[in-house]
Amino acid sequence: MNKKLTIATLALLAVACSNDDVLVQNGGNQETEREILFTSIADKVTRGDHIGDFALELYHNTFAVYGTKTSYVDGEVSYVFGDNPTAITQTTKYNGVTCTFVEDSDDLAGEWVYSPHRYWDTQALYNFIAYTPASAPIRYIYGAEGDETGTTGYKFLSTQPYTIVGQNLQATDPQATEKNYGFTGGSNQDTDIMISDPVSADGRLHKTSNPSVDLLFHHTLAKINIRMDVQKNEPEEGEAGYRVNVKSVTLADLFSKGEFDSSRDSVWVADTTKATGTKVTYRYNTPTTTGEKLDSIGTYFVEGLVMPQEISADQTIVLRYTITSIGEDGSEHIENFTYKTTLGEVFGIDNATPIATDFLSNCNYTVSFHLNPEKNVIKFDAGVYEWEQNYSNTQDVD
Repeated sequence: MNKKLTIATLALLAVACSNDDVLVQNGGNQETEREILFTSIADKVTRGDHIGDFALELYHNTFAVYGTKTSYVDGEVSYVFGDNPTAITQTTKYNGVTCTFVEDSDDLAGEWVYSPHRYWDTQALYNFIAYTPASAPIRYIYGAEGDETGTTGYKFLSTQPYTIVGQNLQATDPQATEKNYGFTGGSNQDTDIMISDPVSADGRLHKTSNPSVDLLFHHTLAKINIRMDVQKNEPEEGEAGYRVNVKSVTLADLFSKGEFDSSRDSVWVADTTKATGTKVTYRYNTPTTTGEKLDSIGTYFVEGLVMPQEISADQTIVLRYTITSIGEDGSEHIENFTYKTTLGEVFGIDNATPIATDFLSNCNYTVSFHLNPEKNVIKFDAGVYEWEQNYSNTQDVD
């Protein structure tokens, strides 16, 4: 009798284990629920050599994410990240969920966090989209009621016009490479506003693992750089040559204010009207009396965000620098130079095949000036005029 009871008990245990297995496979076991996590990078407007140069946290420490899930069971669309819309219109601008980057001091890494947590539904398809930073003056608009995030008809719109202030990343410490990040917004700083590609994620992939949602952000503004280099470095002692020192670099008269609509080919439209349009100037001014010494490697003097717009002959670049001519005996002659040109000339907008005609979203523009003073050394040749025989008279002598 005891033997029969033991067999029956084992059978019940086996059934119970089988039911547990089925529940786990269907995602019903609460212990298998996995939080939705994010990783994010910024798109490359430049070619970087350093690992991690395009991790989003180097540019911004927040982004706002929107996300829906669509049930594989009944097709219902649920709004998981962002406002839960009731009556969607093309003018209703919805708020997303803010994700913040939190550094881990132990391993110099970190993670993107938000609260309260959301968990994967393993019987649903997810769609995500985001913008950064979360403080940027744009919001998401759904195309129609019941739409999934990132489907046809959606767009990001400005909540108000945005104005470039002319922040120059190279203003105080010009260097041989672009700095790329530092447009974080705030007082006297521009904001590198970015939006992500739409991303889909299958909840079924999260039954046994928990890969993060990868968001790739595109810069919506343009960026311009002005750099200078010289043919030869300053000579060694006892040698003749020259030294170039840069006093100032100015880029002026670019329109600074615009409104954003991601559904247009040109996502920003600059305000170019006289009544309301504004212009901006980017400046480098040397903090020293002698100026920034130039070498053959080159130095970036301007690196700033630009409101997308047409390139024109009204947009000017002015370089001020000194050339010190050095003799073998160490004697020096210093002379000031001012060079002025326009972006229209630089990019050849009037040529049959211009280099560029517009500042475009997510594009990087670099203007390089190469100085070679030895090509323009003032040289002399000398000659003597022949005597002019204007008067001649012959006298007879008796």
